[in-house]
Amino acid sequence: MRAWADVRTIGALAGAAMLLAACGSTAPPPVVENLVPADYKAPIMEAVHRLVDDPTGIRDAVIAEPTLKQHGNVTRYVACFRFNAKNNQGQYTGIREMAGFYYGGRLTQITNVDRALCGGVNYQPFPELMRMCREINCKT
Repeated sequence: MRAWADVRTIGALAGAAMLLAACGSTAPPPVVENLVPADYKAPIMEAVHRLVDDPTGIRDAVIAEPTLKQHGNVTRYVACFRFNAKNNQGQYTGIREMAGFYYGGRLTQITNVDRALCGGVNYQPFPELMRMCREINCKT
């Protein structure tokens, strides 16, 4: 009886090893670093919602479509945007200029920027940002 149990155990271990080896032999597809982001506004809105004290009543919001830009020693899709949000006392704080960086088509970072990175971009109105409410998903 013991020999049969040992054979089953060895068989199970061998099967598991083959399964793991099969999984390890197929590498995941490489990430296309500079993939054009399909939906670039929604992740920016979610990030801004977390960044500002009061997401309601944002004014002067504009955004530029993502374009390939050199930043340091890497090239990434960057979406530049500006807005004026209120602080926790309800006072507008002034225009903030920021940039969203995309890797593989996904927003990975938002930073304050200088004019050098976003200078000369073609800003368009960003009404979705100006209609934000306190909840992430506004109820209409």
